[in-house]
Amino acid sequence: MDKALLKLLLLLSLLISLGDALELRIDNVDKYGRIRIQAGKTLAMVCNYRALSLEGAILEWYLPSDSRNPVRADEKAYVYWQDEVNRKGYVLVVRTVTLDDSGKYTCRMGRQEGDRFLELARKEAEVIVERSIATTDCPREQWIPQSSGYEENETSISYFFQEDSVTIRCVIQALPPPTIHWRFKGRPITTGGSPPRITFGPRVVGPYESGAVVHNREAYLQCLAAGNPHPTVHWYRARDPQTELQLVDPQNFYVNTNGQVGMLRIVRAKFPDDSDVYICRALVTLPTVYERSQDHLLAEGRIQINVTLRPKLIPLTTMDRYVDLGDTVTVQCKIRGSDPLELNFKKLYSNKPLVEGIQPDDPRISVRKDVDSDDPLNHNIYLTIQNTTLDDTWNYTCHAYNAGNREQWNTTIMVMQTPQMIRYGNLPSTDERSNLRFGWRFNATNLSCASTGMPHPTWTWYRRGEQILDSGNTTFRIISWDNWNWSQSWLQIKPQPSNEHFIYDEYVCKATNLRGTNQSSIRLQRASVPGQPLLRSYVATQSTLELEIEPPVYTGGLPPLAYELSYTAIGGPTRWYGPVTFPLDGSTEMGRPRSRLTGLVGGTAYQLHLSARSIVGVGTPLVFFIRTLDATRPGPVEIKGDGYGTYPYSHVVKWIPPLTGGLPITGYRIRVRPVGTTEGNLLPPEAWEIRPKGSWQEFIPQFDHPYLDYYHITNLDPDNVYQVVVEAENALGRSLDGVSLEEYAFVNRTPSKIPSVQTNYLSNATPIYTNVVRRVLMPNVFPHDFVPVWYLFKTAVADPLGRPPRVYGGSSRHTIAPFLIIILLYLSTLFFP
Repeated sequence: MDKALLKLLLLLSLLISLGDALELRIDNVDKYGRIRIQAGKTLAMVCNYRALSLEGAILEWYLPSDSRNPVRADEKAYVYWQDEVNRKGYVLVVRTVTLDDSGKYTCRMGRQEGDRFLELARKEAEVIVERSIATTDCPREQWIPQSSGYEENETSISYFFQEDSVTIRCVIQALPPPTIHWRFKGRPITTGGSPPRITFGPRVVGPYESGAVVHNREAYLQCLAAGNPHPTVHWYRARDPQTELQLVDPQNFYVNTNGQVGMLRIVRAKFPDDSDVYICRALVTLPTVYERSQDHLLAEGRIQINVTLRPKLIPLTTMDRYVDLGDTVTVQCKIRGSDPLELNFKKLYSNKPLVEGIQPDDPRISVRKDVDSDDPLNHNIYLTIQNTTLDDTWNYTCHAYNAGNREQWNTTIMVMQTPQMIRYGNLPSTDERSNLRFGWRFNATNLSCASTGMPHPTWTWYRRGEQILDSGNTTFRIISWDNWNWSQSWLQIKPQPSNEHFIYDEYVCKATNLRGTNQSSIRLQRASVPGQPLLRSYVATQSTLELEIEPPVYTGGLPPLAYELSYTAIGGPTRWYGPVTFPLDGSTEMGRPRSRLTGLVGGTAYQLHLSARSIVGVGTPLVFFIRTLDATRPGPVEIKGDGYGTYPYSHVVKWIPPLTGGLPITGYRIRVRPVGTTEGNLLPPEAWEIRPKGSWQEFIPQFDHPYLDYYHITNLDPDNVYQVVVEAENALGRSLDGVSLEEYAFVNRTPSKIPSVQTNYLSNATPIYTNVVRRVLMPNVFPHDFVPVWYLFKTAVADPLGRPPRVYGGSSRHTIAPFLIIILLYLSTLFFP
């Protein structure tokens, strides 16, 4: 029983292993694994497989001429899958086969596992391309003279000798080689037939070089040879034409014959040892019967190889030169390299090389070249500048080119001069380059000196003849920086309470180089508060005051930071308000916030103090008086937003709180009505033409605080355009009292007793109808002080399910009551049967 169970388990494991086994098969091959085909035909080979599990496996065909890369579709060959009943084949098609297509074709299956390719199965088939028998130039008559010699033409050779023996050759072209029988006088020769070797002498194309052969780099020479049998390629050099190169130096020369291509690899080409004429010889080997024709079975090609020595700089001290102003200077580059070598000079960042000889645009500059007489590989190039100026201080690059490489090296000409201190003239004290600087406690102040002249100077700072050292503390710090042809130094001073009694003084900076010393002095003074700012103009309304302020003439040495305004009402309780801070650019059009005071009471006189503040403190105030205009109703309300709503049944209206008119705002009134537009949109057209579609609905928002700026309007219809008007209210009335919405389009932003209105700002000739309102909207054309009377907004498109019930809102309550009664009755029947 145990043996039977063991046999059963072995049988099951065998079946499983067979199930996982993989078999490849190529159709239409003979028992030797060969396929024969005539030249010029199309070859089709099918690779079939059988396996139970092929997850992740791939199938590829490989040609004899490229056994490493799988076949991809091109003009010669392509592959495709062929599905048949109970099997699947991978087909290789080779168009118009020739003799070169003979060889082993491989079908391989494998799987990619990480970086490694795992081969699962392989099948090969040998393809033999046959050609029909063709004879050329077989001699019909044969003469046997007394003397030896031979005759030759393009396709056949006949030999004869003194022993009255002769070799008759008939050229037969066929694949595979046929069996040939010779007959003499109609009778077959008794030696029988034999398969001949059909030969043709070698032909050499090339050789070629793969590129410039550079010293100490790898190089390849290629030679193409053809013949039957395939010739063998051998490489030689002219200095030793009988010894193959791989025997001369096997570590440096490698010969690889792949098919009919002979490749010579030079591992490291040496200059000048490997410069020579290289010989490629192709040899075809024949049987002994043709031994007298060896001279015709050898062909060769020659190529001259010159190993290039890359340009290399020989460093010289004459590459970097110092010269006094007005003298002559010459810089030199010495470069070692093989000819042809091109040399030139370029000024740094210039694409134009300097020509050899005197420069046409500057006769002071000349370039010349020469070659060392002792070593012709050493080349010199010289750049000479006469009557040097400060502008000649620069980098000049010498460039070298040959077949091996392109190199460049930098040379420097530095025109020396005593440091020349840069004077900037009358600069404001706030500029760090000024000769008069101001400082304040705990505020770092920079004193700056700059000079021209090369070489770059060494900077030192002094106070009362004593040198100041950069100790890295918080009082003094010295920072120096060199540009290309000028230099700058800063002394950073930070006054402290412990040093204020001496730190405000005169400081001297000295610049010293090889040609001398120069100095400059800067004075540091204690800063003070700024003077009074300049009030150019102001505009007072019922509740606002807008100022045009300019900086004070006297700043106290440090720039102002802001303006401060304090104010009090005359005749009221003695109470000062502020200070209100304005930015320096608050009086400009782009200034934010503006220099504007709001919240004033109409018809009231005020005393105001305007002053400038710097880091030192607040300066002397400018005192002036104003009286606001008499109180009126509020100004018009400007609505924000683009008018396209988010909700289909409601809309949030947002606005900018208007000018109060000199009295506190007590509330807002919002009016809304549906309208129709020309195109059904808000933007464009440029002209809005609306037609009312319903009556006005009025909303009074709950006024909780003076900064109220939005309201949520409900009970609207989806995808509709609405006209909205927002008015502010105070004790004297509403914003648009007395303004006809059908006649006027714009109102002055500043409130007045009689509103300043505009019918149409662009074209007063636009006709106005009682039921049609048209308003032209163009960007950037309205005056800054005009506000539109009304606005449009459009609600969003509703959900396809329809409008939700109006449980809350302004609709009458009886519209929802029957529905609620039905729901309550239904629920009572469920819970109280």
